[in-house]
Amino acid sequence: MPQKRRKSPQEKKKLSYSKDRRNTYGENDKASRRIIPLRKKLRNRAERKAGQHFLAENPDMAEAQFQQKRRRAWKKAPDEALGAVVSKRMNARKERFDAKRKRRMATQEFGKKLNDSDV
Repeated sequence: MPQKRRKSPQEKKKLSYSKDRRNTYGENDKASRRIIPLRKKLRNRAERKAGQHFLAENPDMAEAQFQQKRRRAWKKAPDEALGAVVSKRMNARKERFDAKRKRRMATQEFGKKLNDSDV
C-alpha cells in the first residue's frame, strides 16, 4: 500500500482556506442546527395547509390548483469559504487603518494651519 505524502503547513493552510466554511449570515453558527429543520417544517406545513384549502374549496380541481400554486421550496444557502471571510476581514481592517491614518494627518495639518495663523 503506497504511503500518503505528508502535507507541509503551508499546503494544509491553503487547503483549509478553500475547504473550511464560515457562517457569515449574521446569526449564531450553532443556530442552523435548529433553524434548518424549522424552515423545512414550516415550508411543508404551508404546502399541506394550501392542499387542504384547495380540497375544501373545490375537490375536483384541487390537484390542478395545487400544482399551479405550488410554492417554491426553501433551500439552504452554503456558508462562505474561510479564505473569502479572512480576506474580507483583512480588507476591512486595512480600510479602517487607512481611514484612521487619514484622519490623523488631517488633524495634524489643521493644527499646523492654526499655529501658523496665530503667529
